Amino acid sequence: MAKKPIEFTFDKPKTWAELFGFGPQVQKQAEVIADQQKNALIDLYPQDYVDQQLSRENQQIEWAREDQLNDERLAAEERARISRENLYGQPSANPIDRARSVTVEAGSTPSGAPVGFETVSDTGPILRRVPEPPKNVGPLLSSAMTSMPDIGPILTTREEALAQPVPVDSQTTNSVTAGPGTDFFPDAPAAPEQKKGIRDTILETLGFSTPQEKQAFAMGMIASGGASLSAAAEGYNGWGSLGKGLQGFGAGYSNALSTAIDGDAKKAAIDASRQKQIKDAKADVYNQRMAQIIANGQNGNFGMTAEALNELAQMAIAAGDGDTARKALEYAQQVQQAAAKEGQIYNPQTGQFELAPGYAGGQYQVEQAKSAGRESGELPFRTTTDLTELDRVNAERSRNGLPPVSAEVWIRQSQSTKSAKPTGDDTFDSKGGEIQAKSFDEARVAGLQAKSKIETINKLQGALGNVQGGALTGMQQFASNYGIKLGDNASQLEYAQALINQIVPGQRPAGSGAMSDADLELFKRSVPALMNTPEGNRLIIETMRGIANYEAQIGQIAGRALAGEITRSEANRLMNEVHNPIETFRSAQGTSTGVKVGGSVMTNNGKVYIRR
Repeated sequence: MAKKPIEFTFDKPKTWAELFGFGPQVQKQAEVIADQQKNALIDLYPQDYVDQQLSRENQQIEWAREDQLNDERLAAEERARISRENLYGQPSANPIDRARSVTVEAGSTPSGAPVGFETVSDTGPILRRVPEPPKNVGPLLSSAMTSMPDIGPILTTREEALAQPVPVDSQTTNSVTAGPGTDFFPDAPAAPEQKKGIRDTILETLGFSTPQEKQAFAMGMIASGGASLSAAAEGYNGWGSLGKGLQGFGAGYSNALSTAIDGDAKKAAIDASRQKQIKDAKADVYNQRMAQIIANGQNGNFGMTAEALNELAQMAIAAGDGDTARKALEYAQQVQQAAAKEGQIYNPQTGQFELAPGYAGGQYQVEQAKSAGRESGELPFRTTTDLTELDRVNAERSRNGLPPVSAEVWIRQSQSTKSAKPTGDDTFDSKGGEIQAKSFDEARVAGLQAKSKIETINKLQGALGNVQGGALTGMQQFASNYGIKLGDNASQLEYAQALINQIVPGQRPAGSGAMSDADLELFKRSVPALMNTPEGNRLIIETMRGIANYEAQIGQIAGRALAGEITRSEANRLMNEVHNPIETFRSAQGTSTGVKVGGSVMTNNGKVYIRR
């Protein structure tokens, strides 16, 4: 186990002046401290760490010696100055003031001390070097360093600096204290305006306006001078030399301009390549993020949620992909409109579209009115079903970005498809179809109603959860919220059973799945015996929720059959495959033959049994 570092404390001076003052005693004391630390460090730490600490200590001692020599030199100069003044009667420059003026002119601290030095007050304005703070401050520090006050500038934030007054030193500055609210960090001065010289003015007048043209002109002039000198050396007269010079200027100008243009073209190509790389990298990130949004935004049969589509649109806008952004926003609007048309609202907590509160009950009343109209012959069954299915198909086409189908085209296609099916005996098929169609329609309506029952079951679960020791409390008030009135003499248990009987259907539509009316009656008769313990209440709630889900699945299958998506035989097969929740109820009771009303309940391993 590694040893914990400790901090050594020794008898040490309290200030810089005491440690680095005059005389050999302080120097000897510093050397003794260094030896003590050296021996302690060698026992605990690796050699390289010890060497680093000792090097820092030796540097401080060396600085002390240098400062002592500097003090002695300044003192000697001061004595010589005083001697000269006494001898000649003329003042001479004070070495201390001279040193101060030199450091101020060099841009040092306002007090006159150079950066990295301090002024020792008890011995006069003598400048001393400030030791460099250690880069890696550990638990073992010099005994002198641990007692030294912090020296040097302290980093502050902009707000802290604004709150501090501006120091004024008459020896180094003519500034005045700034008033409140003055910004101590002004903006950088603007770059000085570049004034156009006479050369640029002349060249631009001659038509050489761009930097490339000006550079080519200069190269052409050099070539012209060289050609003129060469022509004169070859014996050409003045006109001949001038002609050679003009010829050289043209060639030099053309070559220089071509070189500049080629360089600019290469630079532009490099910049274009770099921009393409950056664009490709951004595109990769953009595509990856889009894929994540699409994958995480899936919402069952509705594809992507409106929230995910809006997020996708915002990212496309940031990436400059206007086409994708526009399509995503349009699709998000279509999703919201289609969901609203079907009574769906988006739940941000679950990320799913859910049936709006109260929509299922209203839809159930509408379907009841339609059924009454069909029975009295006021509303043709086939036309109503086709139009209802058309709304669903158009909503799905809208979510997929497809145009809607008109009612005339849809009814014509639906009738032609149905008329093309083989019917066998027309009379028998027509009568049987009407009976089964009515049964399927009742199952479909019951499925819509089942969605609203689930919310009531969830509330009932909370009420039954308050049962402790066989006592039901608050059931009368809870049941009255659903229109159940049994009188003042009715017990809490009777109210609970009346509410359950209202939620659980009394009979099932004929030919609608494996669950029978007898199964429902079995469950209702078992409720009073079970409603005595938390385990029994939990079984009641789970069975009721299973019955509601069963009705919803059966209704969905019936709706598909009425829409012509599947045949009647296929619908019957799918309905019979839906799990009967009463089977789970029997299994949890430990019997498959039913129960007797009024039996007591006992629990074993979390299961509920009925004692006969």
